[in-house]
Amino acid sequence: AIILSNNGIAEKEKTLSSFTEKLKRYSTLKEAVEALSASLSLDEVSRLIIEKSRTTLNKVGRVLLYLVDTEKQELMLSVSHGSSRVKAKRGDIFDHWVLRHRKSLIIEDVFKDFRFPLHDEDILEETFRSMISAPLVSENKVIGVLRMDSPYEALYTQDDLRLLDILSDLGALAIQNSYLYLRTQELAIMDSLTGLAVRRHFVDRLKAEIKRSARKGTKLAVLMCRGGRDQEGYKRFAP
Repeated sequence: AIILSNNGIAEKEKTLSSFTEKLKRYSTLKEAVEALSASLSLDEVSRLIIEKSRTTLNKVGRVLLYLVDTEKQELMLSVSHGSSRVKAKRGDIFDHWVLRHRKSLIIEDVFKDFRFPLHDEDILEETFRSMISAPLVSENKVIGVLRMDSPYEALYTQDDLRLLDILSDLGALAIQNSYLYLRTQELAIMDSLTGLAVRRHFVDRLKAEIKRSARKGTKLAVLMCRGGRDQEGYKRFAP
């Protein structure tokens, strides 16, 4: 009876510990929502995605955020934590799989997963064995990949992956908002038809340059060009 009682207590303590850990995670997730919704800077949003992913899951290893370069249509490393040097600046076979399939990924041991036939030299320099990764999707397009990996086997669980999915959704929305904010700033100083700076922005910049020139004791020159199109429709500029 004493053994059964001790087993029952141990089981309850284990359940309570698991519940406490989940409560802590979702509390941190709430903080992530508030922090990401309050920032419009892309650099700050990227940093917060890394920070909140790390603190929410609280696992040993790296956190990497790749964003899609819209011009080159390829992944580029934006921010990382847990490694001073990342070899795969444009992502590796796992990141490209997530990008291509638009699906989350969990791997217990990268050397034993039949989906990814690897040579040791492909990942040895990165020194990781297990990983989870999720796509950042906005307006039906993948705009990035959020990834966590570790030198230990089977470190991540399905619950970890679910949390990473939530964080990637939050991150995608925050990044899209930062893009829209940046575009709004551009429209405020640029003429949408010509692509040139509007008069107010030109005057503000000119005043700033005059002050900087006076402060440093340097000369300042202003070159103004008049633009137009010739009969063939080509842009021409004249002083």
